[in-house]
Amino acid sequence: EIDLGERPILLITGANGSGKTQVLEALRLCLGVHPTPARARGMASVIGPAGEDARLTLDIRNPIINGHRLLKPPDEELARELDHDVLRIATRVTATGSVQYRLGSAESEWPTRQVSGQQLRELLRSANVQAANRLAFTEEGVVDVFAGESGRRKLESLLEATGRLQYLEDLRQAVIHLDDAMRQGEPLRQKLKWERELVASIRERLEIIRQRSKY
Repeated sequence: EIDLGERPILLITGANGSGKTQVLEALRLCLGVHPTPARARGMASVIGPAGEDARLTLDIRNPIINGHRLLKPPDEELARELDHDVLRIATRVTATGSVQYRLGSAESEWPTRQVSGQQLRELLRSANVQAANRLAFTEEGVVDVFAGESGRRKLESLLEATGRLQYLEDLRQAVIHLDDAMRQGEPLRQKLKWERELVASIRERLEIIRQRSKY
């Protein structure tokens, strides 16, 4: 058991082969991502030699901020499972290599609500936790690869690591939707303009008629 929230920074040291990478893989696995080394070996490789499966749990604080929980559900079905101060993500890897996720209160030893990896990633992304981010969770060789990338790709990686890339994409989509709405509203604005011109013309004619009726 490791308490990742006990200190702002946690350093794990050890000799080669002591299990440092396995700790990182277990953390990323609980966050809904299949680590590259584990995929290369086969997901069943995370199971110990004497086990039939591998079971991991990760507890995450979920405080109420401005009247809402920190973690926002991707759909309404998960709302009840998220209404806890501490959430437990339970991960099970079977002998066939399949990965199963369950979500619920940390008071439950093994939650019963099954979720998909996609649902879990979307949930964590609402708090800007992205285990697929290469800079936030660096695997072996990532720093060397990053150093050799173009300036544009480095900027994109940094934006992704800080959550700004998704923000910019959301902003771009919002602009597209706004442009679509403006185009859809153009015929209505044109019709309103014609209607106003027609009303103004009718008023002019009525005024002429009124003036003539005086004589």
